[in-house]
Amino acid sequence: MKLRDYQQELFDTVHNAASNDLIQLDTGGGKTPIIAALAQQQQYWLVVAHRNTLIQQASATIARFGLDHDTISSAYTRRRCMAAHREQGHEHIVPGCSSALVASVDGIMARYKRGQLHIDRYQPWLVLIDEAHHAICDNKWGALAEVLPNARFVGFTATPARTDGRSLHADNHGLFDRLVQASALRQDSVRTLIENGHIADFDAWAPALTYGDGTIDSHNEYGPRLHRGAQSWAINGHILFGDILDIYQRLIGDRRTVVMLPRIDVAETFTYALRDAGYSAAAVHCKMPQTETYRRIDAFAHGEFQFLCNVDIINEGFDLPGIEAISLLRKTQSTVLYRQWVGRTLRSAPGKRARIIDHVGNIMTHGMPDRHIDWSQRFIRPPADDRLIACQACEYVFNVYRAACPCCGWLIEPEERSDKPGTYAVKNIDWELVKQERSAILQRRAEQSEAERLAREIDLPSPTRLQAQGSIGQACIRIRDWVANQASNDVPIATINDWLRSEQAEDPQWYMQRFTLADTRTQAPKKAAHAINDWQRQTQAHA
Repeated sequence: MKLRDYQQELFDTVHNAASNDLIQLDTGGGKTPIIAALAQQQQYWLVVAHRNTLIQQASATIARFGLDHDTISSAYTRRRCMAAHREQGHEHIVPGCSSALVASVDGIMARYKRGQLHIDRYQPWLVLIDEAHHAICDNKWGALAEVLPNARFVGFTATPARTDGRSLHADNHGLFDRLVQASALRQDSVRTLIENGHIADFDAWAPALTYGDGTIDSHNEYGPRLHRGAQSWAINGHILFGDILDIYQRLIGDRRTVVMLPRIDVAETFTYALRDAGYSAAAVHCKMPQTETYRRIDAFAHGEFQFLCNVDIINEGFDLPGIEAISLLRKTQSTVLYRQWVGRTLRSAPGKRARIIDHVGNIMTHGMPDRHIDWSQRFIRPPADDRLIACQACEYVFNVYRAACPCCGWLIEPEERSDKPGTYAVKNIDWELVKQERSAILQRRAEQSEAERLAREIDLPSPTRLQAQGSIGQACIRIRDWVANQASNDVPIATINDWLRSEQAEDPQWYMQRFTLADTRTQAPKKAAHAINDWQRQTQAHA
């Protein structure tokens, strides 16, 4: 399996380092092939996920690389992995294999506590964590680091942040020393992947659901409930005029759709309503037996259901390119969770253009799925995206700077912004002008100064001449990465990047005279900063 250019760059950067790295790559960008390529280079490797569906996907991709392995999972999940391998022509599950494993973190910890984890825990394991934004020191992933004391951890995620706001960095009780991104994807990564054909483009609508005067009685005043009446729906006790089914007929048609819903009772009720209206639908949720969950997901994947009503099962990592649309009937204040949700429908497929139907205002709060997020900074939920509006003619969502609806081709512009803010004039506009404006904006972003980027983030060079110098070179690379990260609090980032590209940063003697590998297991920011400041003074003296 040949890696794409940006995948190869990420592989090279991580493979040539010794730090615990967190790789950011957007949903659909292809994280699992990088996981497989890294595993291929190691004697002891462990791919860890937190859901059985992710274990099956990882095992199937690793099998395409021809890597034999075993699983630490339920017997049912192992059988599904074997079946997935047979579809590819050869089975790569080797029962009893103790050096190459795909596992659930819960399964590992359960076996360890029972004394049934039959692996050599003290080997230099490479632990590859899927959906690694869950990993911090004081949860089960942190406990895994104690079980495998000599392991190196490499995490993969589309959203390197947590919904609780806690840091993933090792300096703040996280597991990872640095964030790794492909240079071509540091700006407008989702849009770049779309334009290169790696993930699907999309359209988004925000259909208005107006509240009426009536309310309905509910035995649970805290839980949202959904019922279908003769002319309307009711959710959270409020009557909604404008049948959701009419919206689905107009915007979704016969496309396969995942519906995000807040509670199990809501999902079950919504499923029954869809069936009553003549649609094929099923619900999946955590209270369902594992075999039944898999059966319904498989049936949906093979086109037996059009609607899959989901409650916290298909949230992250779920890989099914056949999902053509997503309907959001669940509000979230988490940008991380929102990006994971909409990512389910952005997997590419021939001729596919995804549809996002947002009934609850998530898009207006968190922005379009291709909105740029600077993941290199400590993540804080961005404010509502005031640049987005919904077309009053067709409810299509677009950026206000376009001043035109890309869907129906109408220009929407306030006639008198101050006196009559609700009055609009409607005019025709050439859609080619909108595309030209979009292209011009992307071009301006692409021309942003490289110096500005190097002033705000550490950019470890790769490949490096040190890697050609055997074990000594690898030790120096480990020290180099440690020095750069330790010094970042006291030395300007631009200065650190200048040092990383200097001759001294490629000279093993420079490291051997100043540091030992024992230093990399400590926190010594002053020592690292002093070394870089000393290099800077000497450089200026010889200038």
